[in-house]
Amino acid sequence: MKSKWFITIVVVFSILAGCLGEKDASSTDTDTQSLEEFQGYAIAKETENNGREKLLVVKGITQKDALNTSYKEIVKSTESENVIWFVTEKNIFDGIKKGDEVKVWWDNSKPHNEPAILTLSAEKVEVIRKSEETTSNKDVSTFTGYVQSKDAATLWVTSKPDDKKSGIIFDIKAIDQTKAAALKTGQKVQVTYDADLMFSDPAQGTAVKIDVLEE
Repeated sequence: MKSKWFITIVVVFSILAGCLGEKDASSTDTDTQSLEEFQGYAIAKETENNGREKLLVVKGITQKDALNTSYKEIVKSTESENVIWFVTEKNIFDGIKKGDEVKVWWDNSKPHNEPAILTLSAEKVEVIRKSEETTSNKDVSTFTGYVQSKDAATLWVTSKPDDKKSGIIFDIKAIDQTKAAALKTGQKVQVTYDADLMFSDPAQGTAVKIDVLEE
């Protein structure tokens, strides 16, 4: 009789344990399934006063667009669902540069703000492909375009002669002064520059060589 009661108790506890095990597994699956994935190019990165990082990621564009076009122009010409600001307090955006192709995961179970540009809290980020500047075997890259303006310290170059908003502003203090002084607005030039661009609008870099090209 005692053995029958013992067997009954064991069976009951086995069923309860099985139910609890199933519940835990279901909870884990739900947590995993709540993560959404977004893949695109990094075009801007900021750090807020409270230390929170922000990364603007856009899909549906090329790496060339991400590198050479201002984020305002990209946002203006891209469908809103393809543009997302990701935020994090975990410093997971370290090392990501303008033009890197990235994949970011966010938790769709968490509430989020929906201003003009959707803002989501990033849970994880992965760099799919580094920008052309950072994958080069050299520490420099080149940019070909037209001189929009120049002063003693900087040169603003855009990819199109009538582009008055994007391009790159180069620090030209390292360029020979005689050669820099000869540069004129409207000239087509090829600028060799340090590959690490600053996140700004327009982007900023340091020129190490400037060649004037014939039209």
